[in-house]
Amino acid sequence: MTHTGAEMNALDQLACGSNQWVMANALYFDSLTHRFVRGDLEIEGERIERILAPHASVLDDRLDAGELVCVPGLIDADASIAQGEWHARSDDLVKHGITTAGSFQRGLSEADALDECSSVRRLIYVELDETTEAGIDAHPFESFHTPNPRCVLLPAVVPAHIWSASSLLAIASEAERMRRRLCVRLCATHDDEREYLQTRFFTEIGLLSYLSILGGEATLFGPADVSRQDAAFIAETDVNLVCGHSLMHASLVEHRQWAHWLNGRALAYSFDASACHALAQAAAEVGACTSDACDAWIDSLTHGAARALGLRDLGSIASGMRADLCLYDKPASWSGGEGSAAFADLLAMAKPRHVYVDGVAEVMNGMVAGELAVAG
Repeated sequence: MTHTGAEMNALDQLACGSNQWVMANALYFDSLTHRFVRGDLEIEGERIERILAPHASVLDDRLDAGELVCVPGLIDADASIAQGEWHARSDDLVKHGITTAGSFQRGLSEADALDECSSVRRLIYVELDETTEAGIDAHPFESFHTPNPRCVLLPAVVPAHIWSASSLLAIASEAERMRRRLCVRLCATHDDEREYLQTRFFTEIGLLSYLSILGGEATLFGPADVSRQDAAFIAETDVNLVCGHSLMHASLVEHRQWAHWLNGRALAYSFDASACHALAQAAAEVGACTSDACDAWIDSLTHGAARALGLRDLGSIASGMRADLCLYDKPASWSGGEGSAAFADLLAMAKPRHVYVDGVAEVMNGMVAGELAVAG
């Protein structure tokens, strides 16, 4: 099916399977300026090949995006998806514009886990502990590579499950050898933090800092709270943070304080299906906050989250980036010059009409591709 010299809709784009096409005259979010601008997004395979001025592309296969708003796919850094629940959750995620989602998993005991990746890119943080430490050499991560391009495996550790400092060092050393980001899941509640301190005589962050594990190639997941002393430990490192629901549901004023404290470190959010309510709350508070706070909030869902996880080709709309794109109906109230506040309001008020992952339409007119295939 070809569309030479003619416009095509999202269904046409999926049907024709074109490897090279253009999203013409798109009003897209520029993460560098935090503003919506117009341009022609030329897609080649799974990536954005180039961005041209509006109506400048000469490609034949064209999707007219003049009445749509294009934003990068959202990244849910810790979607908390249990083994065996991926298919039940992935359709809902992608319908909300989440194109990449991560979850922790104890080892890789389920051989078919890597085959569960469907419409959404999956990050699997594989937890290692004393029982699996010996298996690091027996089952090197090189053997965990999967032909599924939408699965990414990262080594992970949960300090609360580790009793030996040497085990922590061994796992961190293996992650460094593999040149993969080490994901560290901290205690999720204050009670768990207190119990850890009472049994280990160190806070988790204090121990990791003492062992020199915290750094730019490590990411901390879900600190329930950060004491002044632990904040000082973090301030001396380049470690990245993935914050849980408490900050996701916080006001933008509080987020601005976090962004200032992090001083350039990458910050990502984790959120679930209830995130829409948090987004609506944050959008309602935009008027009381400075624009830089809202910019940082949006970054933490897109390219900031990608940077926190070491994913250099996700989270923004630019040449060479993966074509993870969400298209929304343009609100009638938009008059030009919209920025991050409008982005936040868009996410709070609507679901995307179309969602592309690696340049492939996974949601069309609000329905996932699998649903359309069954309906057809």
